[in-house]
Amino acid sequence: MRTIVSLGIAALLFSAATVEAQQAQKMKIPAVKMDAAAQKDAQHKMEAAKKDAKCDMEQNKKKMESMKAKKMHKSEEMKKEMHQKHMEKSDDMKNAAEKGSEQGQAMREEHSKKWWKFWDKEPSAE
Repeated sequence: MRTIVSLGIAALLFSAATVEAQQAQKMKIPAVKMDAAAQKDAQHKMEAAKKDAKCDMEQNKKKMESMKAKKMHKSEEMKKEMHQKHMEKSDDMKNAAEKGSEQGQAMREEHSKKWWKFWDKEPSAE
């Protein structure tokens, strides 16, 4: 059993080494002698490519900043909306508390006072 496993591992290592050698052979760039004009042209192309890459990076950075600003603006709007909804709910609760019989209002007020005492706070005068 051990010999079979060791042979399998050896075969995998050999095939991996073969693949690496083939890939390395494909990547070799033959040495080419260039005249001065070709060198200048190649250098000019390299500089143009660098400028293009730099411009692309700046554009991407600007896009990311604008997306971030949009998200921040949207989150602020959502916070405002949630606050507005909360305020509307509290107004609705106050309006509902004002409705009803005097006995019901008194019971609600008493219940509210009990909760304020439970939390060890005094009810605010409204």
